[in-house]
Amino acid sequence: MDRVGRIGLIGALFLAVLAFGGTEPLYFSAVQLLLFGLGLFFLLAFGAQPRLRRPLPLAVPLLLVALVVLQLLPLSGLVGGHAQPAVDRAVIGSIAPYDTLSHLLLLMTYLSAFYLTLVVAQGRRAKRQLVYALVTLGTIVAVYGLVQHLTGWRALFPGSDKFIPQGASGPYVNRNHFAGFLEMIIPFCLALAVTGFSRLRQPHSLDIREQPDEDPFPKLVFWLFLGALLFTALVFSRSRMGLISSVVSVLIVIVLFATLTRRRRTEAVVAALVFLLVGVLMAVWIGPEPVLARFQLLETGAGGVVSRWAIWQDTLRLIQQHPWLGTGLGTFPVAYPAVQTVHLNRFVNHAHNDYLEVASEIGVFGAVILFGSVLYIFVALVRRVGRNHDSISRATGIGAAGALAAILCHSLTDFNLYIPANALLFSVVLSLGYLTSQPESERHPSASLHE
Repeated sequence: MDRVGRIGLIGALFLAVLAFGGTEPLYFSAVQLLLFGLGLFFLLAFGAQPRLRRPLPLAVPLLLVALVVLQLLPLSGLVGGHAQPAVDRAVIGSIAPYDTLSHLLLLMTYLSAFYLTLVVAQGRRAKRQLVYALVTLGTIVAVYGLVQHLTGWRALFPGSDKFIPQGASGPYVNRNHFAGFLEMIIPFCLALAVTGFSRLRQPHSLDIREQPDEDPFPKLVFWLFLGALLFTALVFSRSRMGLISSVVSVLIVIVLFATLTRRRRTEAVVAALVFLLVGVLMAVWIGPEPVLARFQLLETGAGGVVSRWAIWQDTLRLIQQHPWLGTGLGTFPVAYPAVQTVHLNRFVNHAHNDYLEVASEIGVFGAVILFGSVLYIFVALVRRVGRNHDSISRATGIGAAGALAAILCHSLTDFNLYIPANALLFSVVLSLGYLTSQPESERHPSASLHE
């Protein structure tokens, strides 16, 4: 039954990515139906019994859902029992209820993926299968992006009327979101490579679960190659913040492995250097001139480096006007023109900063709850990393920490968490991080059946 859940979860991720990163609502609705169906199936199969001894994390999701539902209530049109002009809706509720309702369904989709991962990813074998599937998906997306770059093919799919700028973007319309997806997969490749290096250095472990059933060297080379391949595709996306975020995630992986033992520190550094060297050599072999030219530019257009600062300043004014409940989840494109001071002849649909955009839509309190809970899981994961007894849990935890660090860093200058496919992957990675951060003694005894 858990295997069905894992297949459905990975299938949902595949569908989301192929649906132009989930930006086509009609196609992404199939993903939502699949995840809601799986959630209902497991709810009926297992009832309210959690799979962990510690209660499932319900407080934060319920608070967020309740906050968005509050935005949808028809309170803003009534103040003191008298109808108020529509402009006053921004004071209390959503200024665009339909947009808020559609984004509430998206939020429920991400929560379904989070809890489904908690249910189906317990046990060593389950984690390994899920991580391997994520790496497989990342490899397919990366290869597709590299083919685009090498052939100059600008159509997203055969017969598609959607075109991309020069460079690699895979099935995504925006290359920055292509980079955002890959940067959440790369840390898992590196963590698996370092784990393989450890087995190569110490093939005879006292723990029978750590005994390699075959020569670990081919797997080590395999994970390094896949990681370098994904990194190369990210480089040719020409996403500057994507490259910076990926390097940050690599450093996080090195630091976390370095906290284990001195030998692990050496293994992590060597594996990371080989990984980066192979990636750089592959990029040089393909031709780095377009990437270098991209990094020499200082964009001033919409969404560029210069204009982002002005958009952030406008968004801060929007937050000051609606600090408590925000303007409504998903309403930034509708609310922003009221404070817009740059690109007055253009439509700005995102703040190019996930933190500011979330705060403007659900208020400062809601943003603190959301990102504070993510930070809590990240910190718990980092503190727990040295206490995992088997290599798969350790690699999964360190990979999840690197992935979270990468996307949280990238969110400073982009809106990856507003791209459904990336937000869905983020939910799965966050769930893996939460699951790996739990002490072994607090896991449900049934989890041992999956080992």
